[in-house]
Amino acid sequence: MAVNQNLFANNLQHLVENCLGHRDIEQIEEDVTKFYERHQDMAEVMPMEVMIRGAKVAIDETLYNNSDAVEGMTAAEEAALAEEAVLNDEHENTHNTADISSIQAFKRRLQAVLVGFRDFTWGLKVVLLTTGTAAIIQGWTQSSINTSGLGWSHEFGLDVNLDNPNLKRANTLYFGAINAAPFLVGSVLGLFLNSPLQWVFHGRRPALIIAGLISFASFIGSAYCTSPSQLLSCRIILGIGVAAKASIAPILAAEATEDRFRGRSLAVWQFMDTIGIWLGFCFNLATFGSWKATTAAPAIPTAVFILLAYLGPESPHFLLRKSDFVGALRNFRRLRNTDIQACRDFWRTHAQLQYETEMEQRRQALAVGGELEEEYHWPREELYQMQFNASSWGQQMVDLFKLPHSKRALVTAGIPMVAQILCGVNAIALYSSELFKDPHATGIYSIKAAWLGFGFGLANIVFTIPAFLYIDSKGRRFLLLPSLVGVTICLLGLAFCFQVSESHESLRTGLVTFFIILFTAFYSIGLGPIPFTLSAEVFPLGTRGVGMSFMVFLNFLLLGLLILFVPELTNSFGRGNSDDGRTNLLCFFAFLSAICFFLSFTYVRATSRPKLVEMAYIFGVPTRDHRRFQLIDMRRWLIRRWFFLDRSAEEPQFLTWAERNL
Repeated sequence: MAVNQNLFANNLQHLVENCLGHRDIEQIEEDVTKFYERHQDMAEVMPMEVMIRGAKVAIDETLYNNSDAVEGMTAAEEAALAEEAVLNDEHENTHNTADISSIQAFKRRLQAVLVGFRDFTWGLKVVLLTTGTAAIIQGWTQSSINTSGLGWSHEFGLDVNLDNPNLKRANTLYFGAINAAPFLVGSVLGLFLNSPLQWVFHGRRPALIIAGLISFASFIGSAYCTSPSQLLSCRIILGIGVAAKASIAPILAAEATEDRFRGRSLAVWQFMDTIGIWLGFCFNLATFGSWKATTAAPAIPTAVFILLAYLGPESPHFLLRKSDFVGALRNFRRLRNTDIQACRDFWRTHAQLQYETEMEQRRQALAVGGELEEEYHWPREELYQMQFNASSWGQQMVDLFKLPHSKRALVTAGIPMVAQILCGVNAIALYSSELFKDPHATGIYSIKAAWLGFGFGLANIVFTIPAFLYIDSKGRRFLLLPSLVGVTICLLGLAFCFQVSESHESLRTGLVTFFIILFTAFYSIGLGPIPFTLSAEVFPLGTRGVGMSFMVFLNFLLLGLLILFVPELTNSFGRGNSDDGRTNLLCFFAFLSAICFFLSFTYVRATSRPKLVEMAYIFGVPTRDHRRFQLIDMRRWLIRRWFFLDRSAEEPQFLTWAERNL
């Protein structure tokens, strides 16, 4: 058995392989037979013969039509796998074509997406609806914080008018603290509670239900607050629920979905988040002037979310972690169209976990000069479960910053997550009522700001659709990098709109609207969906829960600090002139976005093509190799292809897929 001992820590060949490629057909039959002997209750769920066929197909998915290699294949199984093979070929071919601009190509892609979702099992559809509803709550929460701020601050006697030259700094900080509370509290408590919450309640679904109940109670409670301190308390409680949903729901979607749809399933989060933002602005217009109704409104989708989380299947990956093999297989059956597809994915995931665990154990033994056994144990023992059950939450956090895969995944997920906050989109979404308030409006509410928020939310939905269609076929980096460039340019344009004199109000309003829509378009195609997509898929299963929690911690912490200090920063940057403050603030965000573009180009890895169980190979490649490839090979190709317009230039490939060894 030729095995690279260091493939997951120092993958110098840039090789992606199938661990089952090291096993021949006879060995696979023996492995499954012994697995069923160790876990005799598996036979109650699935006949061993079907599992053997699924395990053989997991070696090479083209074996379904090889009657000598896979005996006993039924006509229904062959038809399902043949149809899947055609879809996989179409998905693979889209990586080799650049035609994304024509209407025909867009229609073909839209049709393929709709057909794919139509063919999902009911269980998988419920998982995606659960994830989408969680995202709606997230977006609606942000909108409700935005649109209710001026109302409750006026009712509670808290002056936060940026145009007031005598504005007290303490008022802006207190106002920002109440608005930032869900995200600051969620960032800290979510980091420490999310993984234990899933473990104590035995799954991702129960943890989501608990998070939904906490959120529902805080939304209703906020509507009955009679003082800023009471509202602050409700927002603190809300932070626990919001952070838990944001950490757990995307992981559930990533682990439940077939690999060729993984990006789109995770993009559901951003797409539905934009719908939630827009619905929040719509509700604000419908109940204009009632901050209590606006604050309580997210309880509506929260009730739906709790019901969906109760009805949906559990993550089979999580159940594998807990050694619940029967439960994992049952849930794979709810998520796949046929039993052989469920068995294939079950065995491939199970085998990859054992393989990675033994390779890491051997790497650590070599690092301290230990001797290695000649015999490999991963095909015949549950090494992963034994190691994971012996590790605490604290050890998982240590592994997150210690293991090579996890450290490199932190960089790939962390840069876009930070860039999403530093581009200023949340400042625009959360403070549009203050930043774009009509200076000639009477009273505390501005109908112009309300309609700008409505347009911002609607544009966010429309421009997320291209990302939804191309996130799997073209990849995450393909969408992220142009998004950062466009966002930077639009921020500069939007910044100088505030230098247009208020005497030219129609021109100023038109320019602000134009750049907000253009900014939203660039943000929605990349910076919107990519950060949470990467965060949910790049970490190994052992640290996936704590890794996603840490990314949400990072996102919410920066978001909370931004909300807390944007009013103060605007006031400080302007030195009493609100227009200068807005201009300087947006220029500052543009500068940060430009830095994030360079970091993303250099360090963010492409993850659209590999399967979820193959991520260990991608992040086994040393960072210096990836940096050299991007700054030398990719830079040369980009100049030749787009500057000199050489369409014959072949894009360099960073990864090599190993041939199957049958």
